[in-house]
Amino acid sequence: MKQNGDFSKVTTDDKFKLSLNVMADKLNEKTRDKILLTYNDRKLLQSYETIRQSGIYQKGSKSKVHRKIVEFPNPEVFGFVDDILKAIYGEDWLHNNKALRHDLVKPWHVVKNL
Repeated sequence: MKQNGDFSKVTTDDKFKLSLNVMADKLNEKTRDKILLTYNDRKLLQSYETIRQSGIYQKGSKSKVHRKIVEFPNPEVFGFVDDILKAIYGEDWLHNNKALRHDLVKPWHVVKNL
């Protein structure tokens, strides 16, 4: 089991692999490959960690314009996560704190703490 806050280890998680397999009939091979590559992209994960560490989107930061919690890197990843979490948490999962803490969403957090 990965430690809390270890965002780079999601791809080794069984939940991710199971979710990708469950969606196999809905997603074509090219889309599945893009999702897998995105979750395994070390540079991308590192850039998200840099954003989290900078605190630019953190509540109370100097910038009042930027109020984000999560930012998905591409539409394929958002569609994948959206389909999975809609089934678990319902249509309004983006407003559910438990859903935003889900392992599939954690790598795309732009704030340290929710």
